[in-house]
Amino acid sequence: MRSLNSIRRLVIAAILASSTIRAAEPQSLDRTLEPYLKEFGLPALAAAVFKEGVVISSGAVGTRRTGREIPVTIEDRFHLGSDTKAFTSLLAGQFVEAGKLRWDSTLAEVFPELKDKMDVEFAKITLEQLLSHSSGFGRRTGTP
Repeated sequence: MRSLNSIRRLVIAAILASSTIRAAEPQSLDRTLEPYLKEFGLPALAAAVFKEGVVISSGAVGTRRTGREIPVTIEDRFHLGSDTKAFTSLLAGQFVEAGKLRWDSTLAEVFPELKDKMDVEFAKITLEQLLSHSSGFGRRTGTP
């Protein structure tokens, strides 16, 4: 069985497709995407491949609604739900790999222009703590 990480990568590509310049005629990914519908029980799936900021391949397969024969298109929007948490972690990891952030970077280090306005305890919270939900941030703000 293919991993859900593969699906997440495809979804990330699809999201980025909505805000990037497209090539004149991208190659279709439909044949590549089709097997994922059955394997993961998905009603629809869309993805895009980029090279230097330009969509070189894209595809959309499945139906807009389970049980209906209305095909999904590359222009349709998909509900992402909690997937944005994974996207945020992925981007943070890319910044760490590029040396632009560290897992132990604090909010004060990342946002020095706001340091003087930050609660002293908030300023100490690290990227790792934010991404692992271990900063105590929710408790301090009164939110559950």
